[in-house]
Amino acid sequence: MRHYEKEWVFLRRFLALFLALVMIMADSSVTTFAATVGRVKQKSAAAETENQQTVYTYEDSKATVTATLENADAVPDNAKFVVTKMNKADHQDGYAYAEQKLKEYEELENVLYDSYLIYDMHFEDENGNEIEPAESQVSVNIL
Repeated sequence: MRHYEKEWVFLRRFLALFLALVMIMADSSVTTFAATVGRVKQKSAAAETENQQTVYTYEDSKATVTATLENADAVPDNAKFVVTKMNKADHQDGYAYAEQKLKEYEELENVLYDSYLIYDMHFEDENGNEIEPAESQVSVNIL
């Protein structure tokens, strides 16, 4: 057994003893303590099977794009964060739409951008199908 494993075992035993003492002092039963320990183990086992990744990053010479999921289960762990730098020649419709939205924003906010980059961002499953994050918000940061 490695040194840190011995410390972990000691810590677990100490916490179990401490919880038992607190429950006895609170006039709880040993059955309640056993049930609580059982629930903790089940949650830990479930946590190991849940998706863990919440931050996805893309980087090129002009920008770093980071997408952060509010909930890790919003997309499968094997999902890819796909970011494509768009240009007028290869992405005519999408580029024109983004330019139109940018012009609307400029008028609304009374600002003028002399240069900009347009990126298409989405998640894909392992088969390359575009997926929307389920029941979660995604915050995107571009630097």
